[in-house]
Amino acid sequence: RPLQAYIAELESLVTQLEEENAHLSKEQEEANQRRLKEVCL
Repeated sequence: RPLQAYIAELESLVTQLEEENAHLSKEQEEANQRRLKEVCL
């Protein structure tokens, strides 16, 4: 039983980190686009 609780906690953490990673990747992509526009001007 404790092992199942531990696994559930890890799965929850993985989900949280995946969402955070997606958010950060999107932010970085937007920052890269802005930088490219500045370079082109």
